[in-house]
Amino acid sequence: MQRLLDRVDWDVDAARDRLQAFVRETFGDPEGIGVLDETGFLKKGVASVGVQRQRWGTAGKVENCPDRVSLTDATPRGHVFLDRRLYLPEAWCEDPVRRARAKVSEEVGFPTKPELAIAMLGHAWAQGVPMRWGRGDEADGDASRLRETIERHGCGYVLAVLKGFVKERDRRIRGSGQSGGRSRKAGNGRRGRDLHRGARQSPTSSPESRSGRPVPGS
Repeated sequence: MQRLLDRVDWDVDAARDRLQAFVRETFGDPEGIGVLDETGFLKKGVASVGVQRQRWGTAGKVENCPDRVSLTDATPRGHVFLDRRLYLPEAWCEDPVRRARAKVSEEVGFPTKPELAIAMLGHAWAQGVPMRWGRGDEADGDASRLRETIERHGCGYVLAVLKGFVKERDRRIRGSGQSGGRSRKAGNGRRGRDLHRGARQSPTSSPESRSGRPVPGS
């Protein structure tokens, strides 16, 4: 395996696409949940791509680590991996010497973590992976473009948001007289602040009317 990863010339994105085709055929479910998450990897040095001192959720503190955004698919048949994108911090993007040493292509820019999530969801949908819901933490819940992308695809979402966060869309929905979903108190988050867990369902079609299944987490 180490030889495959380090020395063999292979197309990682092509392998990802074959994996998604397998997931679609073997685990795909119309009520599937696309789970977004970010994962840090503890490092001692400074040469690994994307490494810097930043919040490491696993340890609940600031550590020296790179960060990755991942997408998995949770269905009644199993919880399986779909995609991953390495987060390249802005400090790395603005340091050409460091980028060159780590062999980071000049084409790689500075997408935010929600932008990485949008790219992964869009690719999985284009590959035909069925999903009914998107799920993520407060970094995802605070990103209006991500929420709107999920909604435009006809999916609902269950996303954490910081306490006191008021979604503009909620105000529009209340003004229109439509149902605006609900929020649930989730207690102290991993960043030491109270969170609310928001559940949004499409205003045109509730999950109960489609399948009789409840909203995830309800």
